[in-house]
Amino acid sequence: MIVSHAVKHGNSTGIRWSEIRDVETTPVVFQQGTHAPDATFRSMTSGARAQKGNLLFGYSVSSRSLSPSVAFTGRSAGDPPGVMQAGAIVKKGAGVHTEPDRWGDYASVSVDPVDDCTMFFATQYQAQKGKFNWHTSIVKLRFPDCQ
Repeated sequence: MIVSHAVKHGNSTGIRWSEIRDVETTPVVFQQGTHAPDATFRSMTSGARAQKGNLLFGYSVSSRSLSPSVAFTGRSAGDPPGVMQAGAIVKKGAGVHTEPDRWGDYASVSVDPVDDCTMFFATQYQAQKGKFNWHTSIVKLRFPDCQ
C-alpha cells in the first residue's frame, strides 16, 4: 500500500509518503519519507508502486512565482530507502484557481495493468488566467529500469 499527504515543512508544504507492506497479515512500514527539496508548496498528491518496486508520486506544485503546476517525483527500487529523486514539473499552470474553493480532488496515479510498469498521473491545472478555466492533465511516465 502506498499512502501520501501534504505536510507543513518550514514555510511551505511537502509530501509525506509511506510504503506499507504485508497489509493482509501484519502491516509494516517498509519505508517512508518527506519530499520537500525547496520552499515551493506541494499538495494534492497521489502515489503508486509498479512491479519492480518503483514508486511514483504526482502532485500540484506552486509558489508566489509559480502558478499551480503538475509535477512528480519518484524512486527506483534500487534507490536508498526513504529518499525520492529530485522530481520535475511536467506542465506549467498559467493562472490561479480561486472559485470554487476546491482544487485537485481527483488526482491519481495508476499503474498500467498490461505491463505493470508504465504509470499515469491524472490531475488538474489552470491553462490560463480566469475563473473556471481548469483542464485535465494525464502524464505517462516510465522508469528507465522498467522493461
